[in-house]
Amino acid sequence: MEYNEEVSLEQAKELAKVSRKAFILAENYADLELVAELLGISESEVAMLEMDDLYPLVMEFGEEEELKAKASKYSNSVIICPHGNTSLKLVRAIKRFGVGAYSLKGGVAELKKR
Repeated sequence: MEYNEEVSLEQAKELAKVSRKAFILAENYADLELVAELLGISESEVAMLEMDDLYPLVMEFGEEEELKAKASKYSNSVIICPHGNTSLKLVRAIKRFGVGAYSLKGGVAELKKR
């Protein structure tokens, strides 16, 4: 698949089959369950996005090596937030450290329409 920062649900499913991981900035546990179900992976393969990673990566706050280590844990994963904006910012921040990740277009809100 050609690299695109923002992916559709169908593309996210393909990616999740391979990477077996997704990260979510969730408002509640039901969102995590929904993501796992729609991506076709187990709930144990969906992790909550760590806020300690989000802000330093997006704001480039910290030592270069520390930020690279934080970015690397998201390699080849699908990142999902409530509406797709925060996850896209994080994916773009991660990309600066040479790590590819993907943001689900429209986020959890888009998933809830299905």
